[in-house]
Amino acid sequence: MTTYISSNRNAACGGSWRAALLKISRWRPVFRLPFFLFLLYLPHHASAQDSGKGAAPAREMPTAVQADPFGFRSKAERIKALEKYGGDASTEDAVLKALRWFKSIQNPDGSWGMSYRSGITGIVLLAFLGHGETPMSEEFGKSVSGSIAYLEKQFAANGGSFVQKNFGNEGYEHAIATFAVCEAYGMTRDPKLYPVMNGAVKRVIEGQRGEGGWDYRYGESARRDLSVGGWNMQALNAARSASADAPSIQEAMRKAVKDTKKHWDKSTGMFTYSNETAPGRPTLTGVGALCVIELDGTDSAEFKGAMRYLVKNARIDWRQMQPYSIYSWYYQTLTFFKSEQNWKNWNPQMKKELVENQDDDGHWEESVGGRPSNDQEMDVLNTALCCLMLEVYYRYFTVSVEKERGGGGSSATKGGEVDDEAPLSTGRSSEKPPEGKIEYKGIPY
Repeated sequence: MTTYISSNRNAACGGSWRAALLKISRWRPVFRLPFFLFLLYLPHHASAQDSGKGAAPAREMPTAVQADPFGFRSKAERIKALEKYGGDASTEDAVLKALRWFKSIQNPDGSWGMSYRSGITGIVLLAFLGHGETPMSEEFGKSVSGSIAYLEKQFAANGGSFVQKNFGNEGYEHAIATFAVCEAYGMTRDPKLYPVMNGAVKRVIEGQRGEGGWDYRYGESARRDLSVGGWNMQALNAARSASADAPSIQEAMRKAVKDTKKHWDKSTGMFTYSNETAPGRPTLTGVGALCVIELDGTDSAEFKGAMRYLVKNARIDWRQMQPYSIYSWYYQTLTFFKSEQNWKNWNPQMKKELVENQDDDGHWEESVGGRPSNDQEMDVLNTALCCLMLEVYYRYFTVSVEKERGGGGSSATKGGEVDDEAPLSTGRSSEKPPEGKIEYKGIPY
């Protein structure tokens, strides 16, 4: 019997399936049934062998790619969003030049930067993710996977933080890296990233001040810093969109909104830098406005007042650049886009200034008073910020799109306060990551 089945299996493999089946159909029933049962057994046996002795078969990823929880980052959706919101070939060319520059200067360990590697790596990773790049991307996949691996390693080495705990810049670096890891998980559903994301978000919440702000160092302190807080609040918003399983995200966001609004200078319409209630800071008003719109919508007096100031005063002019101008422009760009206010006035000047002032190799260099920075780490940071500005068309949803899709922004508020029971932002899923070995699906190309 063994010889008979073996010879006919060889015939089945070497000839056509029709011929093979015809031959098998002529077997006696007592032989046919065991043969088909044996064929059904083979895939399960192979899966168990691959997964370890006696292990269950690895779970396959669903063939349908998960919806982007952040914006319109797939290739097809990017094209539509560019047309709808005012991007064009020149902005996409500038983004690709920047990403290729990042790729060319990436450190061998997957990081970028020198002194502040976790933070710098996080913000560059955000630029790749903002363009829909994942570890499966043909051109940039290795850069993305290398940077994720670097951050995972730092998180493990520092016992639950991307930098040494209570280090002087932990409030910045850990927040930016958390922001990036949350987006990376949201786009890939890589189960290895799930505990890293959750632990990182937990650290952000632990570092929050009693009234809702953050400072350079996490932990208890009377000082709060809006610039630091902006990154921590963006990290929490990304965590919520990516369905992080960390306690009190919504409560932390509610406290953050309340703290931000408390430090709005009504007389000028600007938000303040630290504990003071006046005067406000022009460079940080976009930070405060974005924090409010992300977590509290567009209807509050604080947001409306800040927008009146920004519409009247915000300008992009490379020749008139001041310290932190690019940082300020980044927040203003996101605020105008997401709120859908002043966008048609802001977008043309933003595109023109960024596209025209990009270096031939793809980077942007802050030039205050006509003097270049001569600081590569600052060049990496500023290039990432400029790249993120030019990805704004598809990187995130506007408030009206969020509302149409069932959550987030002003739809998550009641009476000017964050509603703890409101639906989570668009694209969020309450599902935990799939168990077992998976391949990246991410954003389709």
